[in-house]
Amino acid sequence: MDLVGLVAVLMSFGMPAYVVKKALEHRRERLRMELEAKTGGSPGEVETLRQERKLLVERIENLESIVCSVDYDLNQKLVKLIDEQRMLSGAVPALPAAGPGGAASAAGASGAPARRRRPSPRRRPGPRRRRPRPRRRRPGSSAR
Repeated sequence: MDLVGLVAVLMSFGMPAYVVKKALEHRRERLRMELEAKTGGSPGEVETLRQERKLLVERIENLESIVCSVDYDLNQKLVKLIDEQRMLSGAVPALPAAGPGGAASAAGASGAPARRRRPSPRRRPGPRRRRPRPRRRRPGSSAR
């Protein structure tokens, strides 16, 4: 057998095997990438993102507690200020704050009769109706 015959035999059996091997490698790589896309990346990256999310949730909870406590404190100070203004004006004796809704409950419990609000006139939904424009009189025409 000569060298050309040997190369021809090896190429005829080796080339299809090589093509099949490359196709399988490509399929395996594609499936691995799809799996990473579904799960969110590599395991190390996922763990890093979970830790970062945990820290962000803790920060949000901390900020919420600060905002809520400041809001409650401000409401208490407003109730106290309103009561002091009422005492100074002598209009109504000061009432103790009744909790978180202190300003609203103090205003409602002042003893003064509550004013009834008139209901607003209801309009039918739909397109707006235009009023007709007044007609212009031409100069020199007489009024009828």
